[in-house]
Amino acid sequence: MLLVNGQTLFCRALTGPSTPVTGSTAAPPTAPVACVQFNTATGAVANPSYLLGLLGTALVLSRRSLTPLIPTQADLTGIADAGVPDSAVSVTLGFRRGWYQGVYWRVCGEFPNEFVAGGVPGDEYLYNTYGTDQGENGTLMIASVPGVGTTFCRGVGVGVNPYFACVLFEGTRVAAEYGLYQQLGQKSDYASFL
Repeated sequence: MLLVNGQTLFCRALTGPSTPVTGSTAAPPTAPVACVQFNTATGAVANPSYLLGLLGTALVLSRRSLTPLIPTQADLTGIADAGVPDSAVSVTLGFRRGWYQGVYWRVCGEFPNEFVAGGVPGDEYLYNTYGTDQGENGTLMIASVPGVGTTFCRGVGVGVNPYFACVLFEGTRVAAEYGLYQQLGQKSDYASFL
């Protein structure tokens, strides 16, 4: 089961375009993963290959507990700092601003002092990553991490395929800059999302 954009979905490895791996068979590490989407009115299967190509492989799913989230766009009343536009990739490093689980996340500041912040009207810097490692270009995301919640994650380290780590907050204070480092996979594991 995965939580994807607020919806709990049954997901499994596939041995073919839509053939699931059975309980008595070990999933090959390269088997693609897809979820089953149900028709909420009838309960019937609407799409047995939902999110195929976006969730990675069986190996990635078995070792990660990170679900990348997609931002929604909504009213910014009460948010004075809307952040750097997504089109300014040299500053945002590919981060997508918007509302994630009721918090508005965006890149603030100017190069070389840009940082990701999340907030709500009245406290728009509630979650502030200023002074932390902002990660490698093209890896920044907001993700849902079981036991942690919604937080800022990114690829860190050197090389073309950095490992992911998340900023863990205690309340609104940064408690760990490199939380879950090397436990969430590498940039190549999320290529279809990034």
